[in-house]
Amino acid sequence: MVACQSMPPTPLIIERLDRTVHDRVTFDCGETELNDYLKFIARQHVDKGYAQVWIAVTKPGCTQIVGYYTLSMTSLAPDELQGKSGVRRVPALLLGKLAVDKRYHGQGIGIRLLMHAQRSALLLSRQVGVHALIVDALHEQAADFYRKYDFEELTTGPLHLYKTIKDIARMGL
Repeated sequence: MVACQSMPPTPLIIERLDRTVHDRVTFDCGETELNDYLKFIARQHVDKGYAQVWIAVTKPGCTQIVGYYTLSMTSLAPDELQGKSGVRRVPALLLGKLAVDKRYHGQGIGIRLLMHAQRSALLLSRQVGVHALIVDALHEQAADFYRKYDFEELTTGPLHLYKTIKDIARMGL
């Protein structure tokens, strides 16, 4: 196992969750729901194919998790989007969880994870149909974070947000 530094993580390495490497027990983002997901559910979701869990570490092989996010497939009813659609279900990718350990708050880790997730959505959209990246924010503060990065509300409420793949592509990721 590689020892981790507590200095700002530059560069940040984002890799898939590996239960034999990553220490999920010591992660604490300050939100019980997000901590518990990583500790007790994430590995099962990966094993069952429900989600991919992406882990941020300070260097390859590091055991300490700086942050994480999850991606899985989803779909929306056309009336959940602001515009009109001619399909029964709109294909989308769900950014289900995104969290940064409290020890690393204020270092831009969340935006780096979000950019990685958006780039992943864009790359996937070149292989399969994906109209948008969807976020179900945990609370209003989290929704505000996504709004800062041009996510818009779905018609289902202020904590349900999306960004189209076309808008992500315009970012030049």
